[in-house]
This record gives sequence, C-alpha cells and structure tokens, in this order.
Amino acid sequence: MTIKIAKSRRLAGDVQAFNYEVNGTSTHLEWQPLTDPNLSYYEIRHSTSTTVSSDEPTARYSDATTAVEKVPRPANSVNVPARAGTYMIKAYSKGGKPSADFASVVVPTADITSYSQSLTQAEHTAFSGTKVGLTVASNKIYITDGNTGLTNRYDFSNYIQTHDSTVRLVNVRIDATLERKDLTNGFVDALPQLFDDLPTGIVYSSSFNVNDSTNTGFDSVHSRTNHGDCNLIYQVSMTNDDPAGSPTWSDYKQFRAGQFSGRAFRFRVFFRSSTSGFSPEVSALTAFVEYNT
Repeated sequence: MTIKIAKSRRLAGDVQAFNYEVNGTSTHLEWQPLTDPNLSYYEIRHSTSTTVSSDEPTARYSDATTAVEKVPRPANSVNVPARAGTYMIKAYSKGGKPSADFASVVVPTADITSYSQSLTQAEHTAFSGTKVGLTVASNKIYITDGNTGLTNRYDFSNYIQTHDSTVRLVNVRIDATLERKDLTNGFVDALPQLFDDLPTGIVYSSSFNVNDSTNTGFDSVHSRTNHGDCNLIYQVSMTNDDPAGSPTWSDYKQFRAGQFSGRAFRFRVFFRSSTSGFSPEVSALTAFVEYNT
C-alpha cells in the first residue's frame, strides 16, 4: 500500500555533492542546488565527530547541533566558523518537511588553524555548574521534563582566564558530546498533535526500510537518528578585568565559534528541543580559549 502525499507534504530531495573549503577563521560549505520547486530552505548541523567508517562519516544528525538554521533557496553555499567535525545538511520543503536523509562532509582537525595556547574548561560527570530545568543522571545532563521552552540552562562551573593580565583576541568554541534522548521511553502518546505530524516532520510512509531507517515509519519515530529537533545554544561573556577581583562582565552573547577579546571568559549553554518529550543528553561540554603568544 502506498499513501499519496499532497504537494505541501511532499519531501524535498536529498542534497548531493556537499563540500567544504577552510579559509582562515571560516569554512565555506557548498552543495549542488536542488531544482525542486517545492524546496524552501536547507538546514545545516554540526557534530564534533571526525570519525569515518567504510568511507562514510559516522556522525548522526540527531546527535549534532544546528550550525545554520535556514539557508533559503536559491542559495547553495554558506560560510560558517572554522571548526573541525562533521557538517550535515538536509533540504526542507515549503510544507516544512525535511529530506529523508542527510548529506555530510568531514572537516579534519588538521585543516583548522592551531594555536600555541589552548585553555579549556571541561564540564562532565557531576556537572557542578548552575543548572536550570536540567537533571544529571548516569553522568549525563538533560532537560528535566521535556519542556520545549528556551529556559533550560547550564552555566559552566568556572571561567577561563588567559595567562596574564593582557586583554587578548582569542578564538573561542564549545565542543559537546551529546545524543538525542527519548524521555517518554517510546510511548506512542508522546507523539505531538496529529498522526501525520511526527517529530521529523515527515508524514508516515509504508515504504519505511527497517534495515537502514532511510524513511520514516510510525514504529521508528522514537529510534531514528535523522531527527533534527534537539539542539544546544552556546553563549559567552567576557571581562577585561581581573576575574578574581570585582570584574565587570559583558552580557552573554550567542555564538557557535569565533573571535572575542578579553582577559577572562565564562560560558553558558541552553538545552533546546522542539519536540516535547525529547532532549539533548550531554555527557561532556568543553569550552576552549585559544590564542598565540
């Protein structure tokens, strides 16, 4: 049996020929443009994984963070901050439905500028920083109740200070190890709204392949790795003062990776899910402040 899909619910095609080029502090991503008139935009996600198996990246779309929320048609390229890892891309239709599968490309660590100083603040296991709407269990941190509002926050337990009192221009990023967590234990009643409104945004199809999960079926909604509904949003705050004294800190600014000036830096991460009952589950967060002396 095949269910006919209205044009507004028809999927966009899969992206092909996804490539990258690193230029200093930015990476240029480019792909073959889709000619489907139903195409609306592309979404790009990033994983810190650079692992490749059988000539294919092993990163999962569901276990990544959003690098670019929307690249509207007819564009077929975008610049992002330079960082190692796997970039993944999906196309979205005018009805808000993503392509069945993603294309990916690995940016190896060797292609990214290295620095003589690399200072880190690692948060893991107990996650002893300030937690709002988050739970720590089994050495992982996630949203307590599956709330989709942008209120679930983790503040790092300590700041990163440069080696002396100099205000420096530094390169800043946060690396996260995460998975998409199902807080409902797979209960069917966790599906939002209507039967055809699955968390992936793809309508039910009887052609679901149980071997490689290349399509979305009702039984696979909780276990698929192609979801893009969980995300982490990074923020940084800076000071030019002695952080151990009475510093004046800047407001927190949202970033993915980039250059900032200061003497000390503190970090905050918002946990985000657009599907009730699901959460990014993080086993490690590491902030980096890098510069050359």
